[in-house]
Amino acid sequence: MSFFRSISLCIAAIVVPIELVAGEFPQSVSARVQVDEAKSIELKSNSCPPPNREAYYERDSVMTFTLKNGDIGTCSTDKNATNSRTGTPYMERVEVSGKNMEQGGRYLFSAEVHFDPDFRSGHKTTFFQVHQWNQETCKCGPYVMMTLQNSGDVYAWVLKADHSHQKYRIENWHRRNFVDMWVEVAVDIDTSDKSNVVIYLGGEKVLETDVLVQERGNVFAKTGLYRHGSVKYPLPTDKVHVRNFRYSLVD
Repeated sequence: MSFFRSISLCIAAIVVPIELVAGEFPQSVSARVQVDEAKSIELKSNSCPPPNREAYYERDSVMTFTLKNGDIGTCSTDKNATNSRTGTPYMERVEVSGKNMEQGGRYLFSAEVHFDPDFRSGHKTTFFQVHQWNQETCKCGPYVMMTLQNSGDVYAWVLKADHSHQKYRIENWHRRNFVDMWVEVAVDIDTSDKSNVVIYLGGEKVLETDVLVQERGNVFAKTGLYRHGSVKYPLPTDKVHVRNFRYSLVD
């Protein structure tokens, strides 16, 4: 049993989260591009644990992530962000990661995402990624990061060079779209020599572009909340719910 599933079961035994009372979630779901035969993404057992036990739980197949000001992530790079290219004091993080898949294939990763209306997002809050990090062979940047600004605008960051992303604003998409319904976020990524990525929100193709596939990396999806910490001002508490975290192989 994975760390995340173990901790979620322990928490569920202690407290019933009021956020998950039936009827408080949106009843409507956006259009989808993921195929019906898609498989659930199996989570890594060695993913970085949540910063505290209130930050993550799972109930009724819905994963809930809460990030508060000062919730420093537990990954090795989070506490020493001042030594990275970000120039920030630390990274705040609560995420789950899918198991590694081999480069060279074409994958469609997806999840249905709902942001809690009682909270708000900070600057460059990442809520869905497709990554290629390998601790031993490729300490490389993620292929794709889907983010929110504190304005609520949605952006896609796509890797174009080593640890260098190009930022694309997704027109007509805002945090409030994820409040009103469950929105499918889907990334169709070809890690062969074609090195191409297509991003969908709510069944709509919003971006297609080339992407850097670095040698000796892995392919895996992540979801949750991840953002730059700050000692200059407090960051808002943010909360997101995620379900149907899935993948399929594309011919």
